[in-house]
Amino acid sequence: MIRQFRVMLTVLSVIFGIFTSVAEEYPVTVIRATYKYTYLATTPSSGKEYAREDDYMLQIAPAESRFCSIATYDYEKLMTTEEGKALIKEMFRIATVYDSNGNKTIDMSRAKDIRPKRGSNLVVYKSHATGEIEVRDHLAFQDYIYSVPMADLVWEPVDSVKTVLGYDCQMAVADYHGRRWKAWFAPEIPVQEGPWQLCGLPGLIMEAQSDGGEYKFVITGVEKTEEQILPMPKKRDFIKTDRISFLKEKHELLEDPAKIVGGNVRNADGTLMGKVKLLHDLIETDYR
Repeated sequence: MIRQFRVMLTVLSVIFGIFTSVAEEYPVTVIRATYKYTYLATTPSSGKEYAREDDYMLQIAPAESRFCSIATYDYEKLMTTEEGKALIKEMFRIATVYDSNGNKTIDMSRAKDIRPKRGSNLVVYKSHATGEIEVRDHLAFQDYIYSVPMADLVWEPVDSVKTVLGYDCQMAVADYHGRRWKAWFAPEIPVQEGPWQLCGLPGLIMEAQSDGGEYKFVITGVEKTEEQILPMPKKRDFIKTDRISFLKEKHELLEDPAKIVGGNVRNADGTLMGKVKLLHDLIETDYR
């Protein structure tokens, strides 16, 4: 099976050259890869470092791709079903608390054992036909969208190799939006794709990390697929912005989380939440 998959991949470059359109309304993938994304962050209440992670899927069609959180996609898809609607009703039943005077409050932490896991709101679309990367993300109860040119990313080959997921991989490095990245790509899988905004190498990027290891993507699976890249299940009204403006606002809210709800937010011990000294910057640091 693995050998058959690899034989298929050797002819993908030919397929990409002749595959110009499909009858379906949405793009049809040829490869689906999954990644573990880990990064270091700062806990607002304590100011201490902690590691976060999320599992992402990269759906690759001949001329475009989508990178999104598996948990978020599955969560939103579930919530469009009758099963999901019933689950929401049950969560609110469990979370509803009445005091001695009959006043009602909602404490969703009481329903944490049945609440489905949700991941990041980040979604990255790449269009190799236009050379543009479209980023969709969520900030302070609003959904945003902006574009990034693929030309911002320029790789340099490095004489270093390693094996990732059974594939022989070569190394390349790039300075991208304030951070230096090193990546390992598999020439056996001839697609110029990778996790997040990373792309443009002659093979699928299997692993990538920023200098210091603050941000890291590691592939966990890759398979041949023929599935449509369907829209994200939840309908959204996006605010169009630019990358620098979005990153500046995101950094400000991470430093001062209380701004999201207008201030006067208290920690678990009852003290007012003040500004946070971030131990790690954003994945892109050139917004300053």
